[in-house]
Amino acid sequence: MDRAVLGGMSGDDVAEVIGQIHALEVATRAAMLEFVAAFDRSEAWRDDGATSATAWLAYRLGLSHRTAAEWVRLAGR
Repeated sequence: MDRAVLGGMSGDDVAEVIGQIHALEVATRAAMLEFVAAFDRSEAWRDDGATSATAWLAYRLGLSHRTAAEWVRLAGR
């Protein structure tokens, strides 16, 4: 983002943008977790030779095993 644009914004404007970006991030994460759940249920990760959705996410997205496992756990809820 252009620092000149940020410099011309009021604190309230910046706070509003932060809130909007956060809402987008939450909505995007929820959608991604729905896809992770479907991917795990279908066991499509086996097509790549992975041993689990967790292993597939860790390899494919470069996530730590802990993060991948947490995504699968949350997706399963």
